[in-house]
Amino acid sequence: MLWAGSEASQIYLSQTRAGVWLKSGTDQVHWLPATSAQDGWRQGIELLRHGGKPKRQRLTVWLSGALARPVVLESVQGLRKRSEAFQVAMGLASETTGLPGPCEIWLDHWVLDKPCIAVAIAQELREAIESSAREEKLHLTAIRPWWGAALNAAVKIQGAAPGLLAVEEADALTVLSGGADVLSGAATYSPRPDPAQTSGLLTRALMASSMKPAISCRATLIDAPLPTADAESTARRADVFPVRLEEIA
Repeated sequence: MLWAGSEASQIYLSQTRAGVWLKSGTDQVHWLPATSAQDGWRQGIELLRHGGKPKRQRLTVWLSGALARPVVLESVQGLRKRSEAFQVAMGLASETTGLPGPCEIWLDHWVLDKPCIAVAIAQELREAIESSAREEKLHLTAIRPWWGAALNAAVKIQGAAPGLLAVEEADALTVLSGGADVLSGAATYSPRPDPAQTSGLLTRALMASSMKPAISCRATLIDAPLPTADAESTARRADVFPVRLEEIA
C-alpha cells in the first residue's frame, strides 16, 4: 500500500492535524493544527502555494485511520469475481466503519479464497480532495491510508510482517493482525483511546491471538517537529512521515 519514492510533495490528513512535506531536498515535515480533514487539506494546499510549488506538481495524500478505515473481508465461499467481493465489502463498510454518509471502498489486494483488508473512505472527503486538486492543477499520484505506510515501515525494519500492529495517530488507533503475511483482522478506534484503554485493547488482542510480544509492535506517528539531533527517530519513517516503532510488551 506504500507509494514508492519521494518524487511528489505529500500531505497527511487527520481530523485534528495536517502534515505537509515539500519536495525540497529536506526531510522536514510541516505540521499544522486543523479543525477537520477538509480544513487541514485547505491549509496544506495553501502551504504548497506559499512554498512556491509549481502548478501540475505531483502530490500524494495520506489519510489517518479515522478517515480511511480498514474493513475485513473474510474468505467467502462462492465468491469468484472481484466485483462480487466489492459488493460484499461495501455492505460490510456501511455496517462496521461508522463513517458518516456514503462511503467508497478500495479493494486492491483481493485474492480468491483468502481474507483481505479493504479500505473505506467517505465519498464526500474523496470528492473534496480531488475537486480542489483539479482546481489547483495538482496531479494526485495516490490517496492512501497511513496505517498502510506504517505497516510497510514495520515490515522493512523487522524483516517480516508483525502478527499484530497497533498504529497510533492523533485521532485514531488502528489495530491490524494476521499471520503468514496475510492480514485477517483489523479495527479502528476513533477518537483515539487514552493510554489505559489502549493498553487494555492491545492486551486483549494479544490474548485472543495467542501471540508472543516479540511479533507484535506499535507504530506511533510523530506529528510534531523533530529535533535535528534525533538521528534515531529521523531514520525511521513511514514514507516521509516520522514514526516511532516499538515492541508491545
